[in-house]
Amino acid sequence: MPGSVVWQNIGGNDQNLTFGILGGDESAGTAITCSDPWIGESSNRLGYAVNLGWMSTLSSNFNGGEDDVALPNTDEDFWEQRVGGGFQIMQQPTPEFGWAAGLSYQLLSVRNGMFSNKLFSEDEFGNTLTLSDDGTDTLLTANFALYLNEANDLLYPTSGTRVQFGLD
Repeated sequence: MPGSVVWQNIGGNDQNLTFGILGGDESAGTAITCSDPWIGESSNRLGYAVNLGWMSTLSSNFNGGEDDVALPNTDEDFWEQRVGGGFQIMQQPTPEFGWAAGLSYQLLSVRNGMFSNKLFSEDEFGNTLTLSDDGTDTLLTANFALYLNEANDLLYPTSGTRVQFGLD
């Protein structure tokens, strides 16, 4: 069951603060994002976004097939936990064109429960689940995106072109 709260136009310059929460039988998580579409009274419309998050989900990769795979010495399912954050800068030099670039950092681990602190690096057959031996992998990714929007209306376009490209 997801939900979020958004505080808009903080400081009177379109800054936003978003807090999200997710809860259910197969997932739980929280996220907080702070964004400023242009820093101060910047005429070049350079902005930033910062986010932090935690997510724990029941892994569907190893469950529900012909052969269910479990964790060693248990009959428990895999839970993937991600904790991390990121920073992004963005610019919209024209109303139609914009770009964004950033870094994301995550700790990814395999556990035997949604809130468990027990880590696993192998499944019941000895296959590796993480690259590291301790059951926690560190991911650092660079992100880049470009977009062009020449649609005649942002919300209900009837003609024009919209192209988006992203790379992690």
